Amino acid sequence: MKTRVDETAVAPSVPEGAEPPPDPVGLARLLLQQLAAIPWVGLGAIGTGFGVALLAFYFRSIDFVPPDIPSVLGASVFVAMLAFAFYLWVLVSLVGPLWAYRAAKLPPQQEASEQGFCLAANVGLPALQVLGVGGFLLTVLGVPAWRECRPYAGWTLAICGVLALLGGAVWAWSEWRTRGQRPAWWWRLPAVLWVCLWGVLPMGALLALLWPSQGAGWPHLWTLGGLWLGVVIAPLFLRRIPVWGCALMITTMFPALAISLPLFLGSPSLFPTKIAELAGVRSKGALELRVPASTCLLIDSALEVDHRARYVNCNERGWSSVHAQVLANLGPRWLIQLAPKNAGTLAGESMLRLTVPAEGVHIVQRPPVPKTTSADSCPR
Repeated sequence: MKTRVDETAVAPSVPEGAEPPPDPVGLARLLLQQLAAIPWVGLGAIGTGFGVALLAFYFRSIDFVPPDIPSVLGASVFVAMLAFAFYLWVLVSLVGPLWAYRAAKLPPQQEASEQGFCLAANVGLPALQVLGVGGFLLTVLGVPAWRECRPYAGWTLAICGVLALLGGAVWAWSEWRTRGQRPAWWWRLPAVLWVCLWGVLPMGALLALLWPSQGAGWPHLWTLGGLWLGVVIAPLFLRRIPVWGCALMITTMFPALAISLPLFLGSPSLFPTKIAELAGVRSKGALELRVPASTCLLIDSALEVDHRARYVNCNERGWSSVHAQVLANLGPRWLIQLAPKNAGTLAGESMLRLTVPAEGVHIVQRPPVPKTTSADSCPR
C-alpha cells in the first residue's frame, strides 16, 4: 500500500481536461513509420527518369551523346536531386520576402478605408525590396567597379543609387502615411533590415535561373529587369493571399517559367545547362587543361596554323597546356570547346569542338591575382 502511495506521489499530476505532453519516443516512432511508408523505389525511378531527361536534353543541345551510358544513368539521380534543390531555392527566394515581411509584423495591424492609407500600407514590401537590391548592388557591384576604374562604374553607381534612394523614399512615405498604426520605426529597424536582406533573394534567383553563364546582351538584361519588377510589384495584388498560397502558385508556375522564358530569350536549353554546371558535367567557362602530349597533338592537328598559339601549347616530351571549356565529362571521352587564352567565358557557338580521351586530362585552377588598382590611380 505504501508503494502505491509513493508512486502516485512521484507521478506528475495532469490537470483534468488538459492533454498530456507528447512522448518524444512515440513521435520518433511515428516519424520512422511515415518514412517507411514512402515509396522510395518509385521515387528513385522517377528521379532517375527526370535526371536522364535533363541530361538527354542537354546533350541534344550540344549535339553529343557520351558513349558510356552507365555513367549517364549513374549521374542522373544526382542531377535530379540538384534540379529539385535548385527549384526549392528559387521557390524560397521568391516567397521569402513576403514571408519575412509578414512574420516581422511590419504591415499595419488595422486597415482603413481611406485610399491613401491602403496604398501606403501595401507599398511597404516593394519599397523594402527595391531598397535592399539597390543597397546590395551598390555595395558589391557599384563601389568595386568604381575602385577598379571600370568603364561602366558611373552607370552602375547611378542605377544602384537611384534604386536605393527610391526604395528608401517610398518606405519613408509609407511610414509617415501609416503613422500611429504601428510601433515607432526605430523599434522595427532590425526587422526592416532583415526584410531588405530577404528582398535581395528574388534578384539572385532570377539571375541564376535566366542569366546564361557565357553572358547575354541588353535585350536579355531588360527582360530580366522587367521580370524582377513584376516580382516586386506582385505583393500589391497578393496581400489577401496567405504565404502558402503564394508558394503553391509559384510551384505550379515554375515549370512554365523555366521553359518558356529561356525559349523566348533564345536559350531553350538554359535550365538543363544550369543543372549540368551545378552537377559538374559542364564547366562554366574556359579552363586551363593539362593533357598528355598525344592529346595535345590531336587538338593541334584540328586547328589552323594561325590559331594554334591562341589555344594550345604542345610539348612533345611532357605535359601540354590547352585552353578550353569542358562541355561533357561523362565517359571515356570528353567534349571540349576551345577558347582563347585568358578567356573566362565563351560568347558564341562557332568555336571548335572536339572529343578528347578522358585519360590523363587534368584541370588547373590558379588563384585569382589580387587587384591593386584604386580610385586615386584612375585616369580622370
